[in-house]
Amino acid sequence: MRAKRTVVSLALMLMAFPLISCVAPPPRRSTVRRTAPEPCRAPVQAIRYTSVNVLINSNYTYNPKDASGGRVALKTVILDRLNQAARPDGNSFNEPNGQPTNVVLNFSLNNDGQDHFTGSMVLTGWGWPLITTQSTQYTYSDPIQLTNDLTDKVYGFFRNGWHESRPNCH
Repeated sequence: MRAKRTVVSLALMLMAFPLISCVAPPPRRSTVRRTAPEPCRAPVQAIRYTSVNVLINSNYTYNPKDASGGRVALKTVILDRLNQAARPDGNSFNEPNGQPTNVVLNFSLNNDGQDHFTGSMVLTGWGWPLITTQSTQYTYSDPIQLTNDLTDKVYGFFRNGWHESRPNCH
């Protein structure tokens, strides 16, 4: 009798198990609150007749023969090129010397060991966390020409102004 009762209980349990296991779990409520997107920044118009304090950082992704001398030379090349491009717009670029920094220019120079150079420049500041990142598409044999080309691209943002790239901010 006890065996029969056990078999019946087991049979009922096996029949009820699929019904119990198919019950949908209760809906989950997200504990993460969605925040509104940051408001769009006002576009920056072309910059004219302004003295800009620029902090220039340079980085090598290889071991140059004279890293510190190269940094000084790159800084000179970049400042000279910025000032040459800025002259028609009435702008000038200077290294800050006890004054607030307006923009930071981070320059990276790469060399594959065969004197094929590539590079990039990241421009930040003017109240923006990132204004632009410019990089070379092809290799250069002359690092000065590479530096001048990247500097020209960056100066275009001063000449033309800039705006946010998020689609809802145009």
